[in-house]
Amino acid sequence: MVNPTDYWRLTKPRVTLAIFLLFFLALLAGSGDYWLSKTEGFWKLTIGSLIVLTSVSGSNALNNRMDFDIDSMMGRTRDREIPSGRISVEAAQYFGLSLVILSMILALFLGNYFPLLLLLGLVSYLLIYTLALKRTSVLNVLGAAPAVASPVWIGWIVGKGYLDSAGFLTGVLVMIWGPLHLWSLATVFSEDYRSASIPMLPAIIGSRRSCWYIFALAMTLSAFSLSLFFLGCYGLIYFIAVALASSLLVAFSVMAIARPSGRQNWIMYKFSAPYMVIVLLFAAIDRILLA
Repeated sequence: MVNPTDYWRLTKPRVTLAIFLLFFLALLAGSGDYWLSKTEGFWKLTIGSLIVLTSVSGSNALNNRMDFDIDSMMGRTRDREIPSGRISVEAAQYFGLSLVILSMILALFLGNYFPLLLLLGLVSYLLIYTLALKRTSVLNVLGAAPAVASPVWIGWIVGKGYLDSAGFLTGVLVMIWGPLHLWSLATVFSEDYRSASIPMLPAIIGSRRSCWYIFALAMTLSAFSLSLFFLGCYGLIYFIAVALASSLLVAFSVMAIARPSGRQNWIMYKFSAPYMVIVLLFAAIDRILLA
């Protein structure tokens, strides 16, 4: 008997919600003020939201279908819907494809760059990362970076009407954050990746050495985040908030090196997850208040 809850979990709802938040906050940052009372703005928000929600949910369902064999080998994922037998491989595939096709149709309604940006995200996540690199390259997470930026660029265009330099650089910022977050996750679950023979960086060189790479990314991400203030993309509210958030990010990455332990890796991972939402939240607040 079909259980709707199982299909809901197949979409990785927490991941979907996080990506949707990035899309929505980028929309607000791009628009600079609250314009949704306009009919055209509300229409674009509705269609844009559906594009992001259906594409991300469908991609996650297809990712679960493609990875069900390795998911069954890892403690973190062996209870997912396909390995546990609650959803069949075929059902997951049809479900994911249906959502992805729906997102493509909706993107065609908006026209302009939306179909291209949607295709960029899908190819990046499903083909480059999941199929081509995840099981073969230690740099696999880099393949998924454009997929994380794509909803941000879509949100910016929905809000502003076009992708300017500030919107493009905000998407690049998210691309830098993606590998940092995924490698932080992998330091916590490195044994899982080893048992499934997935060449995540921490599974290959060890969590302790990987923390140096994460530190380098944290420094790069912090510098790039702050540079958007000096480039005139955002104002003082953004700068103060991002300076505080980035200081914590770098501090946690340093602590993971200085006092290596599962607990420190867990703290780094848990803070890296909301970091980008915090940055975009204050980017939106800054642009709205200064509009």
